[in-house]
Amino acid sequence: MHPNTKRLIEEAESEFGESFESIVLGFAADSYSRAATAKVLGFGIWAFCTAISGIEGIKWPAIGCSVFNKDLPPQTEEHRKKHSIAKRSMKIGRAGEYERATGEPADAAIIRLAKDYHFAEVARRIGWRQPNEMRAWMQVRGIKAQFKRIENRPPQGKGLQSRELRAVL
Repeated sequence: MHPNTKRLIEEAESEFGESFESIVLGFAADSYSRAATAKVLGFGIWAFCTAISGIEGIKWPAIGCSVFNKDLPPQTEEHRKKHSIAKRSMKIGRAGEYERATGEPADAAIIRLAKDYHFAEVARRIGWRQPNEMRAWMQVRGIKAQFKRIENRPPQGKGLQSRELRAVL
């Protein structure tokens, strides 16, 4: 364990007068999230996760249910939609880069290219390194496209499968 992590654990134990394990279990029982508990105790989130890795039975609150989220007004469906639209309109990531470079929105390009190319080729042409990134991007936005199927063609030329080479081997 990192010396700074040990120091923070010792400081917490001396401040609260309890073991680090019971301190963490107490914060979790009081509906403090993992990140909130780390911040209160002076940890970075990764150092905190390392420090608590040996503690069993921690019941963290569900996402969005910590004490910090309880004071927030409830989000309406309209608010969620506005937030989602605002995030998507920022044009960041591969889709945004493609649109800035070509002037064509990525969703329109995907639908246009899907007629002539298979899924992985469309992803590569738009700029995604991994086709699954484009799949997730499309799924979030509800974009559906019918991509060209990859045809399994028999090998061409004089490979190991040709009769001439099989006769030699």
